[in-house]
Amino acid sequence: MTRLGSLRGRLAPVTRFFGRESVWVVILAALSIAVHAKYRLSGFGEQDAARLARDAISWHLRGQIWSNETSYRMHTSPGYIHVLKAALDFGLPIRRLPRFVNWFSVVFGTACAAALYVLFRQFSSVRHSAMAIFLYSITPGFWMGNVYGMPTIPALCLFTVSLILFLRAGRLRSSRSPWLPILSAGSFLCLLGSLSFKADLVLCTGAFLAAAFSTSGRRWQMLLLASGVVLGALVTSLRYVDKVLLAAPDVDRSTRVFLNEWNKRFPFKVSALLDSNNNQTIVHCVGGFLFTVLIVAILAALLASGRQSLLALAALAWGLPPILFWGLQYGNHCRHNVFGIAPLLLVVGQFVFRAAGESLWRATVFALCLVGISYFSDTKGHGAAAPASNLIESTARLEETTVGYHLSSRRVASSGAPKRAIVGSDILSPYLDFEVFAAAKQPVMVDSWELHDGKQVTIFAHSARRQVREIVRDLERRGFEILTN
Repeated sequence: MTRLGSLRGRLAPVTRFFGRESVWVVILAALSIAVHAKYRLSGFGEQDAARLARDAISWHLRGQIWSNETSYRMHTSPGYIHVLKAALDFGLPIRRLPRFVNWFSVVFGTACAAALYVLFRQFSSVRHSAMAIFLYSITPGFWMGNVYGMPTIPALCLFTVSLILFLRAGRLRSSRSPWLPILSAGSFLCLLGSLSFKADLVLCTGAFLAAAFSTSGRRWQMLLLASGVVLGALVTSLRYVDKVLLAAPDVDRSTRVFLNEWNKRFPFKVSALLDSNNNQTIVHCVGGFLFTVLIVAILAALLASGRQSLLALAALAWGLPPILFWGLQYGNHCRHNVFGIAPLLLVVGQFVFRAAGESLWRATVFALCLVGISYFSDTKGHGAAAPASNLIESTARLEETTVGYHLSSRRVASSGAPKRAIVGSDILSPYLDFEVFAAAKQPVMVDSWELHDGKQVTIFAHSARRQVREIVRDLERRGFEILTN
């Protein structure tokens, strides 16, 4: 007994160390980075990732960016494009840009999971919060956002940190605390960064109103602060776009015109939400079986009384607007729903423990069964837009597909013709553009669609099908070799 007591005494510091919540967060964060780094894609995971890179490359080479070359992207992700452009300005080779953006998402994905855990702990126990993060981490939408580069996960991370800082400001003992302006400014800056990475996160700002209502004693003051933080970040992000985005004198690049054009291109239709092909992207974001569990958990929480129903309503205030916004438009994508699903998984985490009678072991077995069933519940999927629930196989298939895009485009880009025109399909043209830029030794952008590399001239002739035919005929008459894959 004496020896046993002595051994316990020696192990006490180790036990206390590993009993700390923060230590486990760091350990699991390191594990998260290791796992996602292993399955990280080698190239751009989808066409929009390559298009964002193309915008950054053009901005880097020309020193300016024009509205006619970026479509909607400089309105929705200006900060993300600016980060890529800054990396190129600081010497990152164009060829390394896919690696950079993919690692960017690996690191921010882990930071996002940690930030969501800290946020969930403001409203729930260690067990419930950890369960929510575990379940969220194996959803196809969040997983894909960790293994290839897009602004979705970095934006969600910054949004979550902004919300944490806002909550901390609301829980200060005094409104005269010197920490109030510091935390408020930090919340504003993080939200500004979030909206500049992905503008549609403004749809999630109902979370700030829910957070304001969760504070006691200074509810109206926090509602005013929430309004100031959200409106201030939104207006500043819009002004930022106006500052950097150039347009011809006769072109109106205002946000109002952009939104009108967006609505014409992607009109809201109830039929889109009811269309099985379109709404499957929402299901695929979570995973077939786990999505069913999510619906049951939300309904159970809403029918409960007290804190459970309030938490479910707060989660819906954050999560439902972006899901409905994108669900009512044809062309929905899995990653559009990643923002909205995040808070709903906290409701699922609590549901799992309550179904298991708050027993850790029973809840763990229950969760592993849910994950196992959900993992194999939908093994088909449709690429990055609607990934399959078997994450490893789905990632391998996406890697194979995108590597094929890069290799095919690289062969086209290697042409030594002195005058060439690049014509690509909607699927391959972003990869073609990137490989042309990456292969250039002395790239000089004459305008948005013409690249000079020494004596070699390349025209990017991507346009509507009828227009392309006319453009190609004209370029052939001028002696250009037409390259396509």
